[in-house]
Amino acid sequence: MSSIEIDDIKIKYSPLNKELVVDGELLSIFIYEGDSSGRWVLEVVDECGTSTVWDYQFESDQAAFDEALNTINEEGIKAFKIQPEENLH
Repeated sequence: MSSIEIDDIKIKYSPLNKELVVDGELLSIFIYEGDSSGRWVLEVVDECGTSTVWDYQFESDQAAFDEALNTINEEGIKAFKIQPEENLH
């Protein structure tokens, strides 16, 4: 497990961080603990750099990783893509 310190906040990265190819596109799963609460943040970044961060934190890095995989399996790459707004004329 690696960590980095930014502005006196020690961010601990999970060893479960992973890169996956989904529907031909690269997704990076980042799981990290950024405060002393012991809870884990889940972030998925697509190959264009678009970041999706869950609104809630997880009890464990494994729970966060499982959530990422479940979302990928259920929704595919579209779960992490910005959908263009529909233009009405």
